[in-house]
Amino acid sequence: MYESSSQNIINHLKSFVGNVINFATLHDEEQEVELEIEIEIEQEVQIQRPKYVDPHTPKISKHVVNLLTKKVFNNNSSKFLSIPTLIKETTLSKFNENNTWSSNIYLTSDYVKTVSKYIRGDDYLRPSRWVAKVNYNDQFIIVILSGYEANKLKNNLADGVNLFMLMPRLRIDQINYFCIDGGKIPEFYMQQLMIFAGSQYFVSNDEVDEYLKFVGYCPGPRNQHEQECFDNGMISKHGFVLPMHRKIVLREQVNAEKCKFSKDPADLVTGLAEIRARGQVSMFAHHLSIFRRGRRPFNYP
Repeated sequence: MYESSSQNIINHLKSFVGNVINFATLHDEEQEVELEIEIEIEQEVQIQRPKYVDPHTPKISKHVVNLLTKKVFNNNSSKFLSIPTLIKETTLSKFNENNTWSSNIYLTSDYVKTVSKYIRGDDYLRPSRWVAKVNYNDQFIIVILSGYEANKLKNNLADGVNLFMLMPRLRIDQINYFCIDGGKIPEFYMQQLMIFAGSQYFVSNDEVDEYLKFVGYCPGPRNQHEQECFDNGMISKHGFVLPMHRKIVLREQVNAEKCKFSKDPADLVTGLAEIRARGQVSMFAHHLSIFRRGRRPFNYP
């Protein structure tokens, strides 16, 4: 009886869609995509707001004015700070290392100050939105500015000074910077800015290559030489290349010297992304593929 009913149902369905073939794996792929979208949309995090503090009154230093309008740089001024100087004021201080970021990247003191009292911490870390690249003497320096500084000086920039608006990728299809006069920042330095800004995605192999050089990683899949180095303990489980083995693993002297970290920077980099996103980092983010799964991301838009 049941077999007869089942067959009648099958015959009835075939009369409508008899030529349609549907593979079970297709449903699995659709469910994975739907799950990824659903998780990103419905992700909820309890955030405790910091207590109210009077905001810092913005002020432009004469050293910043001289740099952007005259290309005169006083690197001994307290008005230009390094990225590690700010990181040590956050909960990531235990992962912080001096002299690990490029020495020609600076923060202005007005960018660092966000409240009137001397209070630092994760809640008072200003988003990185404005960056100036100053070209002089066949070299360049990069300065992360406050919005106030960028707005006041944008129409008085000296020749050879480019102003960029940074947009860290929180989605895979997002651009990461805009420059009105067509200027560019070399990718190795751009990836450092993106890490500091909390970017979570890449859109090209070139971006990933420069990112990996900075953090000192060699994730899978690896070529034969890299796999032999991994098997011999020169590369950690997740892909961090130990400092004493970088020249062997990376082969090229220039690439080996680009990473200055003596210890795995995974907690530092993922922590910055967490702070910037207020804890709402997608589990599918590309940087987590590198640091948590030891795999190079490939699904670019």
